[in-house]
Amino acid sequence: MITVPIVAGYLVTLVHINTLALLNSFTEFVGLILIFMLRFKPANAVSKSIKFTEGMAESFKYVFKNRNLSTLFLTSSVINFLEQSLTVGLPIIIVTQLGYSSAHLGTMESILGVALLLTYITLNFFNMKNNLKKLSVLSKLILIVSLSLSHHQTFL
Repeated sequence: MITVPIVAGYLVTLVHINTLALLNSFTEFVGLILIFMLRFKPANAVSKSIKFTEGMAESFKYVFKNRNLSTLFLTSSVINFLEQSLTVGLPIIIVTQLGYSSAHLGTMESILGVALLLTYITLNFFNMKNNLKKLSVLSKLILIVSLSLSHHQTFL
């Protein structure tokens, strides 16, 4: 799952966008068929008596009572929101605003995937509470390397 954005970005540079759209439609159709083939065990009587909204409210209460879970939930929500804005916004900016081809889009998607992977691996080696200055310098270095790679790829 880690290399999926990198491989997807590379595929966009090699394969025509119509072929990728057809491949995506095919895999969605196969996934839909597999979902309909799933058989679930019958739910127990306790879970049937609770409404969906009540269960969700109870889950949120449990998460927000536990400090670690609430921090993890909020952090994950913010990261997901920011990452999704990149997923949606990056193709629009590259193709419509900058006027680049799908090959450039694929290259940028690959660079983004590599940058996220390298950032994740690098941050695993640091204790964030004690090394905020080092993390700040490291994030600036990663930003500089990412921008220089994207600048280099743009003008090839």
